[in-house]
Amino acid sequence: MNARECLELASQNQISPDRLYDFFSQNVPRLTVVYQNSEAGRKPLLAKSNHPNGKSVIAFTDVDVARYVRATNPEYLVIHEEPALPFLLKAFRSDAEGVLFNPGLPSRLYIDKGRLMALISAYAVHILSHSAGAWLPSRGNELLLAPYEPGKFTVVIYVTEKDARHVSAQQGGEVRLASWEDIFGRVETLGAPAPLFHSGLPEQILLTQSQVVAIKQGPKSGYIEPEMTQHPFIPVSSPAEEGYEDTGVKQEVKPESVSPFEEVATTTTTDVNEVIDENRGEEPSSVEVAQTETIEKGKDPQEPPSVESVSSSNKMDVTPATSTPTTEPEPTPNPAKEHVVPGNLSIPPELKAQLEQLERATMSGQGVANGWEVCRLLADSRRIWVITDHNGNMVILAGQDQSPIVDFFTSDAHAEQLILEAKKQNSSLPEMMPRLVSTKKLFRALASRQPVVWINRGTSVAWTSVMGDTIPYILQLMAQNERNQN
Repeated sequence: MNARECLELASQNQISPDRLYDFFSQNVPRLTVVYQNSEAGRKPLLAKSNHPNGKSVIAFTDVDVARYVRATNPEYLVIHEEPALPFLLKAFRSDAEGVLFNPGLPSRLYIDKGRLMALISAYAVHILSHSAGAWLPSRGNELLLAPYEPGKFTVVIYVTEKDARHVSAQQGGEVRLASWEDIFGRVETLGAPAPLFHSGLPEQILLTQSQVVAIKQGPKSGYIEPEMTQHPFIPVSSPAEEGYEDTGVKQEVKPESVSPFEEVATTTTTDVNEVIDENRGEEPSSVEVAQTETIEKGKDPQEPPSVESVSSSNKMDVTPATSTPTTEPEPTPNPAKEHVVPGNLSIPPELKAQLEQLERATMSGQGVANGWEVCRLLADSRRIWVITDHNGNMVILAGQDQSPIVDFFTSDAHAEQLILEAKKQNSSLPEMMPRLVSTKKLFRALASRQPVVWINRGTSVAWTSVMGDTIPYILQLMAQNERNQN
């Protein structure tokens, strides 16, 4: 069975998604991508979905099918055979909705962003199981940890030095290659179930036990990444069943039967004016300390207490500092205050459904992953629950490293739970209550402070953004939604 045959079987529901992911990760080390050269650089062809302005990245299994693309100016196109995992990561980190394989062919298959994470995980586990170790961020002799759930930390690992260095640089640290013996030994010492894969990046996820077993049982003989090969774009006539229309750099793809991978029937039109953002990501963090402050105009966030380090053997790890409550702040008017809706107001069914959907997304993210979907839902939500004082000022109860933590909630009950816990730890805190507030102006007020976002902190469905660029990114999504509606 080759890659095309595997995709065709998957599109016909004859093999499971997991079998497809396993086959590709073990047998398809490179994917074929068509790029267009322009003054703005080299950009991959994208497919338009049936969502307004929605796009998916187009990929092919081999050079032959990539040449079926019809173009009025083929001299501007180039074909790359490139390592699969880096390409899939770029697609996942972009604002694309997924990857469309072999459009117009019987092997056509659309993998949405949620399922794309499973394919990425399969490739990553395969590579890691063949590697002698993984890349870890550090600061001097200190090993950086990240939370996999509130108050619990684990080791973070990266497939490549480049990704580890990108995240570590934002913490002012370095990276090193560690053996699996050291990594799993440290994970066991911390009492964590597994390492955290690519913490601080959109694809971050806590490895499952089956993935841990696969890595431990792997050959670990060393993984050599396949080289990128470039080919000139030489168009060929497509078979009759592919039904392409010659309309410039365009393809008309008729909907096929929906497989477990597909959620939308796609009419594909290449768009060469969009760029995959390789650098959008989140940085890992390892410190959670309690503090309170009120969002105030013209006032910088208070700086949390410094990091405390605890030695273990010959390594130093950044571990949680002791919670140090601050004194009650002097409340001043909040930029979001005038947009507060009293907590006892009945919630419209549409808003309630949005908040429930957001909670389901945080649960599927296992505390830290599924960031793209969580951000999209926050961008779509008109209101969110927060904790305020009696004057309607939003209260910030904690800080993380150099950033404040902002707490959002999908229900007033979750907010009440954190209020009660905070009161137990610091009885001098001001009177607080849950309130439903307008998201757009609140996010605008918070964006410049680059806070770490927590949703439902202190509950079993808690989720964290890990770093501080989440709210600016949500505002970008909001602006994009507004443009799409106009």
